[in-house]
Amino acid sequence: MLPISESKRPRKYEGLCESLRHRIQRMPIGARLPSLRSLVKRYGMSLQSVNFALKQLQAEGLVDIRHGSGVYVSSQKAVRCIEFHRPQYPSVQLDRKELSLGKAVAKAGWKMIVKRHDPTYDDPIDTPDPGAAAHIVSASLVDPRRSFFNLLLQQKVPVLAYGRESGSLDLDYVTGNDLHGIMMLLKHLRELGHRRLGLIVNEPEYYEVAQRRTMFLELAETLDFEPPCVVECGVREGEDSQLGAWRGLWAFLANNEKRLPFTAAVVASAAGAAGVLRAFHEAGIRVPHDCSLASCCGFEGANALLIPSVTEVGVPLEAWGETAAQVLQQRFDRDPGLVLATKIPCRLDVRESTGSAPKVHARVS
Repeated sequence: MLPISESKRPRKYEGLCESLRHRIQRMPIGARLPSLRSLVKRYGMSLQSVNFALKQLQAEGLVDIRHGSGVYVSSQKAVRCIEFHRPQYPSVQLDRKELSLGKAVAKAGWKMIVKRHDPTYDDPIDTPDPGAAAHIVSASLVDPRRSFFNLLLQQKVPVLAYGRESGSLDLDYVTGNDLHGIMMLLKHLRELGHRRLGLIVNEPEYYEVAQRRTMFLELAETLDFEPPCVVECGVREGEDSQLGAWRGLWAFLANNEKRLPFTAAVVASAAGAAGVLRAFHEAGIRVPHDCSLASCCGFEGANALLIPSVTEVGVPLEAWGETAAQVLQQRFDRDPGLVLATKIPCRLDVRESTGSAPKVHARVS
C-alpha cells in the first residue's frame, strides 16, 4: 500500500501519525489499539484524520487493519527500518563504516537501507523513507542547507550524525575521540624526538577534516612542536584519497628544493598511507630512517601489511556500528530527551613506520 499523498492529507495528520508511532513502539505485537471513537476522543481529531493516520501506519507496516475487528500492532513492527544516508561516491573509510553499521544493525534485529546522495547537488525530490524508524547520516551530509536533511528533521524520528559532532544542531551523534587520538599520536612522536611535523591533508575539506586539522595544529603548539607544515593535496569530492595523497605529496616534494621540512608526516586519514609511502619512495626518502610516517583517526586494515607497516591511531572498525546501534536503542527505549553524544575512544597501534627523529634532515632526490 502506498503512503497517503500529500494533497489528500488532512491538517495535523503528521502530528497524529507521530504520536501513534510512539505509542505503537511501546506496545507488544498483536496488541489491539483503542477503537476509532476512542482515538478520536483522545486526540481531539476528526474520524477522517484518524482513518488517514491509521492507513499511513498500515502502509509503513506498523499496524494491521482488520475490518469488523479492529486495528492491531503488526508483526512487522518488530523489524525497525534504519536508513543510512551517505555520499554516492566510493570511499574506503566510509565503505568500512557502512559495513560496520550494517553488521550492528542486523545484530540488533533491524533492517538497514542505504541511501546514496550526490553531495554536489541538492535534489529537491531526494526524500527520506517516511516509514524509517531512524536515520543515520554520514558526516559530510549533516548540513541544514540540504533539502533532504531538513526533511529528516521534520519526520520527528531519531537522526544520528555518524562520524562527527552535531555542532549547533540538536542531534544525537557518534564520532571518534579525535582529540584524544591525535594527542596520543603526537606524544608518541615527541617521545621519539620529533619536533618538526608535516600534516598531509588527503581528504576533501569536510567539517570533520577541518576540525581534525585545527586539533592537530593546536595540540602541536601545546606540546611545543615547531609550527607544522601542512601539505594540501587538493582532493575533491569523489576523488580517491589514496591517489590524492600520492599526487599532493609528490608535487610538494618536487617543488621543494631544500631539505624535507619535517621529520615525521601524519596523514589526515588512514586511506592515504600507501600513497604517501609511494611518494616518499619515488623521492628517495626512506621510512622511518629519513622520515617517520603515521595516519590518524581511522584504521585501514591493509596498512599493517605495507612495507614498512604504518603506525595508526583511530577507532576500531567494529566500534563504529556497535556504538551507533547502542545509541539508537537508547533513543528507542526512552522518551526524547537530551542529546546522546558519544565519542568512541581511540587506539594507537605503533608499527614499523615510526622511529627516532633523524639527526640530519632528508634531502629530496
